[in-house]
Amino acid sequence: MRTISRYLGIAAVIAMLTAPAQAMAADAGTPIDVTTFPDPVLRAYVQQHADLNHDNALSAIEADLFVDIQLAKTPSDPDSVKVHNAKGIEYFPNLRNLNLYSNNLSSIDLSHNPKLQSVSLCNSHNLTKVDLSHNPDLWFFAANMAGLTSLDVSHNPKLQTLNVAGNHLSSLDLSPYANITSSWIDYNPLLALKAGSGITFTNDQNKDRQPVQGWDPYERGYELSYPKSGSVDMRTLVPWFDATKVSDVKGATLSGTTLKDLTSTVTYTYAIGNGQVLHAKIDVTNIPAVVTYDGNGATGGSTAAQKLDQYMPYFNVAQNGFTRGGYTFVNWNTAKDGNGTAYEPGDMAGANGSMTLYAQWKKVEQNTSKPSAPDTGKPDNSGNDSDTGKPGNSGGNSESAVISFRDVNSKTPHVSDIKWLATEGISTGWKEQDGTYTFRGMNAVVRQDMAAFLYRLAGSPTFDASKAKNPFRDVTSKTPHYKEILWLASTGVTTGWTEKDGSKTFRGMNAVKRQDMAAFLHRLANHMKLKPALGKSVSFKDVNVLTPHAADIAWLARTGVTTGWTEKDGSKTFRGTNSVVRQDMAAFLHRLAELGKGGSDNTDATPSDVYYKNCAEVKAAGKAPLHRGQPGYRPGLDRDGDGVACE
Repeated sequence: MRTISRYLGIAAVIAMLTAPAQAMAADAGTPIDVTTFPDPVLRAYVQQHADLNHDNALSAIEADLFVDIQLAKTPSDPDSVKVHNAKGIEYFPNLRNLNLYSNNLSSIDLSHNPKLQSVSLCNSHNLTKVDLSHNPDLWFFAANMAGLTSLDVSHNPKLQTLNVAGNHLSSLDLSPYANITSSWIDYNPLLALKAGSGITFTNDQNKDRQPVQGWDPYERGYELSYPKSGSVDMRTLVPWFDATKVSDVKGATLSGTTLKDLTSTVTYTYAIGNGQVLHAKIDVTNIPAVVTYDGNGATGGSTAAQKLDQYMPYFNVAQNGFTRGGYTFVNWNTAKDGNGTAYEPGDMAGANGSMTLYAQWKKVEQNTSKPSAPDTGKPDNSGNDSDTGKPGNSGGNSESAVISFRDVNSKTPHVSDIKWLATEGISTGWKEQDGTYTFRGMNAVVRQDMAAFLYRLAGSPTFDASKAKNPFRDVTSKTPHYKEILWLASTGVTTGWTEKDGSKTFRGMNAVKRQDMAAFLHRLANHMKLKPALGKSVSFKDVNVLTPHAADIAWLARTGVTTGWTEKDGSKTFRGTNSVVRQDMAAFLHRLAELGKGGSDNTDATPSDVYYKNCAEVKAAGKAPLHRGQPGYRPGLDRDGDGVACE
């Protein structure tokens, strides 16, 4: 038996368009202007994500490659950042995913997007009608509280999920569809609902109905989520509930129309007239009543607990309010020892029960008589540079200039990329007290260090921080890499977080997540006007329509900078919420730099599986010449930078 259940989340795997690697066609294309894309928010999004060669026009290839629009908003967002007019999406014939959650649309034309698979139009309020007759591949459609007065899904045979709660639908025909496994149709004045005999309805809270064909207002299930030790007024679930017709209650106490002392499952009988008795069962599921924050060794401050809505078990992780002498806050974790799931302040998190998040701390290194120098890389006139190598020898045989890290060897993942990073002066690691250098490849990259790496990768451009605008309240002239952070903000590569009071924060000590890194690299490539050839797309099973920076992740895969992980079942994952460690960061930056030369190392497989110290080793192994992308190739072996080493 299939069960239509209430789902608050969206699970829609991005199915990226697969296309051969090719350069942009030199046609005039469709101009991206107020005529073709009258809505300024949608127009800006298309300019950033679809116009790959930044000529303010869509070529046929660019239009064909664009498969994903992610413009979800929140109800509290101002109108100025919302989409009011969806005109322009007709230029994207291969569009697969359209997420316009909580925008202000009064109409939308999907007739030119026949390959759509996933559509979210929730909280539009004034749509009235959406024509889905030209979208045969559609399997996910969500339009809760969209103002719909009618809906026809008879042309959508692949439909699996239909969420249309809170509309004005008086009829709905689902009878032809055996594929539908998930639906949310609550709060509609349904008088006619046709469904296949194999479907059981749950969470239906429609009001004022009479029995009709395929529908009996008494014969359906209810799922009730409630705070632990709570109670519920049955009239909020079943408007026609009459306590005088109830008997044999088990699992709770009935007082008037209210069930009290809920445990796990409630059963009772209900006399529905004409000698018939309904044997009712309510499965009750505990969801978290509160999320608490534990200072985990804090010496001061506090972080307020968060009460959760019983129908929305998702929350934004709180900012840290604790302090601890001699330590800096790192992040929150579900485990006290830090071995659980980590969350950054502001992250969206889900909860299946009352939970506690524990503060994680990093000890502030105390100055000694001979401290280890920080990872400062190429000189920036800050006075604290520790680079003893010879940066800037890009393209030459610069092995003699590469600092030797005592914790990096031929088996270290991405060893050639780490050496390149040192050669270019982007990073030289830490100088230890004994005079040796360490790279600390498994350390997470924090945001303020990432700012420095990106600044150096861009060539350390001239930038006067004293004349620059500082948009971040948590960044001062004493913040490490102050200049680089302000430069990053001035280019639009980072925008930081907008806090509840309207101020901006950078959160420089937060670890960089892989999905955020994708956005940084894409924006930096745009700033540097890199024009990489695009290879075929990668479908990551853990990237969906709600994944932050999904479009940037897709771009990163198409350029070959990442292909993620291949799992045991052959699927691909990106692991976007994982923190970026330094050795992986070396590989990402190196590959991005190679894009500017028209090439890319297009694998996440460890390039250090093959490493040659010099061309003599390459020739001795019978592998000369080495071409860019082949195992063992690295810029240090390529004397003239033409992509062929040891010729």
